[in-house]
Amino acid sequence: MYISEISADNEEYDLWADWILHRRNAGSLEFKQRIMAEVERYADRVLDAAQLQPGMTLVDVGCGDGFLGLRGIKRAGPTLRVIFTDISARLLKTAEEKCIRENVHEQCTFFIASAENLSAIADQSVDVVATRSALAYVHNKPAALSEFWRVLKPGAKISFAEPVFQDEALAVGALRAIIESNPKTAHNNLINLIYRLKSAQFPSDKDQMEHASFCNFSERDLLRMVQEAGFHEAHLELHIDVYRSLINSWDEFIGRSPHPLAPSPQQVMEQSFSVDEQKLFESVIRPAVESKTILDNERIVYLTATKHA
Repeated sequence: MYISEISADNEEYDLWADWILHRRNAGSLEFKQRIMAEVERYADRVLDAAQLQPGMTLVDVGCGDGFLGLRGIKRAGPTLRVIFTDISARLLKTAEEKCIRENVHEQCTFFIASAENLSAIADQSVDVVATRSALAYVHNKPAALSEFWRVLKPGAKISFAEPVFQDEALAVGALRAIIESNPKTAHNNLINLIYRLKSAQFPSDKDQMEHASFCNFSERDLLRMVQEAGFHEAHLELHIDVYRSLINSWDEFIGRSPHPLAPSPQQVMEQSFSVDEQKLFESVIRPAVESKTILDNERIVYLTATKHA
């Protein structure tokens, strides 16, 4: 039950904008500030590797609210040209409004475009293509990388940071296998509730994984696709971090979605749990959340590569 299925009857619903502007931070300004401190860290690594210089042209693919591109402008100054692209008209408008407020609008261009089709950008016209948590959600990643190659000048580079969710999906699959193979576990209501929540947010079997763009690849797959697209001098770093959760309250826990395609726990509970099941789930999980001792882990791929001159 991914978020796109929950909202399928609402043609005006923009899941990408809803996640960045609301579901990512559970509608909490304080929580958003904690999250953005982490986003800054990811973006800075992408820009460090991009080695931006004055006079360059940067394409921010899947720009969201424009955070990465605007941070690039702050680094490289008024002669950096930034092309913002996104499939969400609402997010692109948000990015443009930010650029206007920052008085950098004249050096920016905005296109509604998917990563697989950057036809609005001329061949061999840009110096850096950068993404942050965008390529992971592209269905045809080789096509997107081919477009990155096309728009880049010879000697130019890609730089991105992308989440790797494959292990999360495998963990849900393992939980499903335990439930199916162990009658005692199958009658444990709490384990079943946890499984129903997690399987609404991540695929639970091999077939689902293969068709889910955000978790049907590993860091090695990503590197292989980059090489097959023709890039050279590739460098990949997989960062796995285990840390105390940024979530500090029950409202943050039930209101936050782990990725744009996932419903929040609140949505899953309202859609799939009975009243008694909701009470059981909260009675066990809420104390753990509010103890602020829960550990999270994340897997982020940082990858740079160069188009051969």
